[in-house]
Amino acid sequence: MAVLGGVPAVLGTTMTATASGSIADGKPVVINANGTVSQAAVVAGAAMYLYTTDIKTNLVEYFLDEAFAISNNGVHLFQMRQIESHSDGSGGFTFSTDGTKLFTVGLGTDKVIEYALSVAYDINTMKYVREFSVASQDDLPMDLKFNADGTKMFVLGSRGDDVNEYALSTGFNISTASFTDSFGVGSQETDVAGLAFNTDGTKMFVIGTSGDDV
Repeated sequence: MAVLGGVPAVLGTTMTATASGSIADGKPVVINANGTVSQAAVVAGAAMYLYTTDIKTNLVEYFLDEAFAISNNGVHLFQMRQIESHSDGSGGFTFSTDGTKLFTVGLGTDKVIEYALSVAYDINTMKYVREFSVASQDDLPMDLKFNADGTKMFVLGSRGDDVNEYALSTGFNISTASFTDSFGVGSQETDVAGLAFNTDGTKMFVIGTSGDDV
């Protein structure tokens, strides 16, 4: 049996471990056939998150019956969290590597906004921490990404059609961020929308709505 516990997610029924030992209290667990309890293993690709702004700015979490499969009957709404009090219109969002922090960029606020999650990848446990202005580099941020240890942050700016790089002296703590460099993508795309890197950071991908391409 699997349980729902975050992303990468664990699907099924959630239980709480109360005994001391190798299983941490409050972590997702499974009941084995012989009646013993084990800490649940995560399943990559078992949850999906979307940013919506139809009426209010919401972060929405879904769970998937099959990892990385978005078939019509296999995607289920799990929970939704409004974040409009800190973000006036949505740009992009990303999690820290361990899922205990979430970062958004607000189109109307020109800021990166940091939230802490008391349970990794559980958006219902997120609380506002701080914000960091990127207006000096671009006043229309569209997306953001971090490197694996959070010591570099990249913000995609639509006004300048560029990727702005920041160094963080403490990983995933935006109060320690400082601007270091920028890279223009205007020759390829003049209406940028999304940003991604490959696993080791040796390739960068930008998607845009002007050329409708990556």
